[in-house]
Amino acid sequence: MRTGFYTTLCFLVLIGANSCRSSTKGSEEDGKLLAVSWELVSNFTEVENGFKACFTLTNNSSLPLTDANWTLFFNMSPRPVLPAKTPQPATVQHINGDWYKLKPNKGFSLKPGASTTVLYEGTEAITKVTDAPMGMYIVFYD
Repeated sequence: MRTGFYTTLCFLVLIGANSCRSSTKGSEEDGKLLAVSWELVSNFTEVENGFKACFTLTNNSSLPLTDANWTLFFNMSPRPVLPAKTPQPATVQHINGDWYKLKPNKGFSLKPGASTTVLYEGTEAITKVTDAPMGMYIVFYD
């Protein structure tokens, strides 16, 4: 009876481990080939003490990026992000504390070799290097 229990337990652990595994179809290599740069555009905006910044994404991989197969996560000194005034290819969203994500909007497409820029604005001017995004990592979805 114990043998059956341990066999079932091992089987469930293996199923759980495989269900949590992300796609291995080059996603780690493709992630390394996505170039991301960030720039502070201005600390002088219509919002008092606000800022305007942008991310530039360049897809150097062979995987086309769509509105459903990736999200970029990063840390940034906590500050509110404002809704975009003009349509953008992706949206910066605050998750919690200093954790944020850059999530593609509906219709997003970034083919291999192409680049795109995402503008966003927030409150509380960015005055130090440590206020800028850091610790970026990309998550690919099946």
